[in-house]
Amino acid sequence: MLFKTNMSSTSKTACLKALSELQAMAQMPQAKRLRCNSFAAALEAAGSPQFSYSRIQVIGTNGKGSTAFFLAKLIAAHGLKCGLYTSPHLVDIRERIAINGGIIAKDDFGRIYAELKPIFEKFSLTHFERLTLLAAEYFKRENADFAVLETGIGGAGDAVTFLGSPTLLFTSVSLEHRDMLGGTLAEIAAKKSAPLRQCMRAFAAPQVMSVAGGLLLDNAARSQAILSTSEAAKAVLLPDASGTGFAYKGMKFTLPMPGAHYAQNAVLALETAEYILGRAFDLTTAARELKKSFWPGRLQRYRFKNCNPVLVSCAHNDESLDADIPVIQDLLRQKIFAGGKLRILSGISGKRDGKAFIKKISALGGDITVTKIPGHAAGFENISAADGVSAIEDIHTAARQVIGPHPERRGGVVVIGSIYLAGALLGILGGKAIPKQ
Repeated sequence: MLFKTNMSSTSKTACLKALSELQAMAQMPQAKRLRCNSFAAALEAAGSPQFSYSRIQVIGTNGKGSTAFFLAKLIAAHGLKCGLYTSPHLVDIRERIAINGGIIAKDDFGRIYAELKPIFEKFSLTHFERLTLLAAEYFKRENADFAVLETGIGGAGDAVTFLGSPTLLFTSVSLEHRDMLGGTLAEIAAKKSAPLRQCMRAFAAPQVMSVAGGLLLDNAARSQAILSTSEAAKAVLLPDASGTGFAYKGMKFTLPMPGAHYAQNAVLALETAEYILGRAFDLTTAARELKKSFWPGRLQRYRFKNCNPVLVSCAHNDESLDADIPVIQDLLRQKIFAGGKLRILSGISGKRDGKAFIKKISALGGDITVTKIPGHAAGFENISAADGVSAIEDIHTAARQVIGPHPERRGGVVVIGSIYLAGALLGILGGKAIPKQ
């Protein structure tokens, strides 16, 4: 299985009803919703469950999920009951809400959703706001000591920001969601750094974009929040393609995830965990925990019966593609696939510059097939066979022909372009294969 879970056969109807309602809702909010205070009122109506435990909010463009995951693992490894709220999910929506590595059970999900539904409806909460309130309430009921909370979009006006975390963690900030956050990096960074006004302590990854770094420092200074920038990680891909090695405070660490960017996220999590845990923080415990911490679907290899071997990347924008593609090239040089011609299966949404995206992933070599990302408008109109790409709109057909079972031809497959694409493909293939590291 992709995630550990405490499953229950009770309340299946309630869970299915909740999932059906959420699936029918738009996952992306309207731009004006990011300036709405309805969620704050909904929290108050629910009894402000977030004040029952300590909290940290993770903000940024790329790396939020893995950094939050590493931090939650480190906190739990030191004996605290730690909740983790992330988005989006890979295969199962319940992955977004977890405690100490176990995702919320179906009966808990269905029951809490039903109990909170009057509040959802009274305040017209969005898809993301409903899940955020559900997570906040679940962590309270489970007596969590701490919660690591990943921001949805931006920072200012995001539902997670209304949970009022006194500590913030910033990953890399770059261009994204321009229709909601603004057309320039300065506008986007301003919205992402806005929560600094209410925090006491903040940690940040080294910012590639100086504009983003400057705005973080400026906003921290205005609010008198203490902001620390993480040290740059010196990382190396392990020679057997099993992960990444890096050093922290004189100790050697190993991550089962390939890529220097994951090592950087781990360093940021380590520095933050040391602040949160104080004297209880132990480097040996941390190293032992990170050695077995893999954030599913991120540069992860899978084997499914009668299928081509698969390497999954959730990279979807310029920064994440620029981070993942060199790592994938290194892995290919290490011959992670036994033989046959490399195939690339990707998704292009209607909002994406298809030609620019294809140009980036073509650096991997191999044949490129694009398909429709479930729930997103397909962006095939700007590409053609002349671009060296074949298009198969139906994702089930694309999965069968490129990956299998019994694919058209043998060869390793790189799935890249979207977490939604990766999750849909893993769901089609079963999602239960043991990942090959």
